[in-house]
Amino acid sequence: MNQGIKLYEEKSFSQAAKSFKKAIELKPDYIEAYYNLGESYWILKRYEEASDAFKKILELSPESSFAKRAKDELTEVQRISRISEERKLTPQLPATAEILLPSDYLLDLQFGTPQRKVQAAQKLGELKEKSAVPLLTKIIKDKLADSNLRRTSLKNLAQIVSPESASLFREILEREIQEKGLVIENGMVIRKKMEGAIYPPIDDIFCIALALGKLGDKSAIPFLVARLNENYTSRPQDIKDITERVSAVETLGLLGAKDEIDFLSYLAKRDKYSEVRESAKHALLLLQ
Repeated sequence: MNQGIKLYEEKSFSQAAKSFKKAIELKPDYIEAYYNLGESYWILKRYEEASDAFKKILELSPESSFAKRAKDELTEVQRISRISEERKLTPQLPATAEILLPSDYLLDLQFGTPQRKVQAAQKLGELKEKSAVPLLTKIIKDKLADSNLRRTSLKNLAQIVSPESASLFREILEREIQEKGLVIENGMVIRKKMEGAIYPPIDDIFCIALALGKLGDKSAIPFLVARLNENYTSRPQDIKDITERVSAVETLGLLGAKDEIDFLSYLAKRDKYSEVRESAKHALLLLQ
């Protein structure tokens, strides 16, 4: 198993998959190995095999924390697989009707104009294209890169939710805490310069915290709670606001945030959005 993780980190995904399969042969109910196998197959675009690995987790341990993650990954890999199959069946179109594949967006991200790079980063994040992780990470770490491109790359890398990005997310989150004078007190995010005031995290901090939360890192909890404590937007049924709040609640449940049971109970009864109320009820069931 450890050898497989090392190979995965070295981007030797085919060899990593073989290592995880050997681990499963030795221990047929090895949930972590099935999860890592699914992740490796996903990056290799072996979607059917990735789906089988995630389904096996749901079969072997439907109530485990890995099952929730496997269910989310299974949904995404099946979606990407459908897109891939649909494109194979798409009839030949005139040259003016261009259909771009993930590989095209990767080329745009590497060699395109600044505007194309930003658009490519956004599209790769929407597609949750795991093969984009190394290139997005490189852009984020390049202090000479365009600031808008770096910020866009960060937000979309967070959408992909890849385990190999966890250390980078923690590093950035710690830096943001220091630079913005934030401190965690009694499970709340507070800005030192505004004594006693809850400081709602900006988009960058929230998207990083959400990604870390989905990867099982409990340091994300205060930032998710802070996002849920923000004022509602002035627009009725703001899709972005609803989506972020639902994601924050779901992730609190996934993280087993038992200290937030009272807060989630309040959201289940009193949140403005019905979608958030339902998500809070589901999270409470997970925490019981």
